[in-house]
Amino acid sequence: MENNDDIRFLEKKFMNEILGSIRDSWPVLFDTFVILPSTEEEDTKLSFDVIICGIPISVRIREYKYINYRESNGSRTGLTIRSGSKCGRTTEIDKLRNGSGKLYFYSWMDQNEESIIGWLLIDIDKIRDKLDRFGKEHKNYDGTYFKSYGYSFLENNNAIINKGNLNSISSY
Repeated sequence: MENNDDIRFLEKKFMNEILGSIRDSWPVLFDTFVILPSTEEEDTKLSFDVIICGIPISVRIREYKYINYRESNGSRTGLTIRSGSKCGRTTEIDKLRNGSGKLYFYSWMDQNEESIIGWLLIDIDKIRDKLDRFGKEHKNYDGTYFKSYGYSFLENNNAIINKGNLNSISSY
């Protein structure tokens, strides 16, 4: 991935696709379309990346290689959230657990990292109180940790507001 110096590079690169997907999900919200990028503090301390019509939205754009990730029971992974840092710092799951963020735009890029090929718009409030009790924790190669939540977990908790292009991805 290019531009590692700018951690928001992918958000900026795909912002038109992200906004279009969210707009299509909730057309009633967008009679008056007001978009604000999050401040550095909102992004790093409160876990959201953009504010649309007053709603804080977290954005996660995954590399193509993660589209086939599966849980140990064979179910498709719907969402992963960083749960542990190398230095004990606050992580994304801590911020969500404490009430930050409202919606999550979770997406996957194509192999060339040129476009978003699939996405989920997730209502975090539907699963916020379940983040600790459910999901499976994994250790990354770099010493950090993340929790994965199956697609069926999101469906069973009515957390998926909308999805795009998942049917065109053969593994979904």
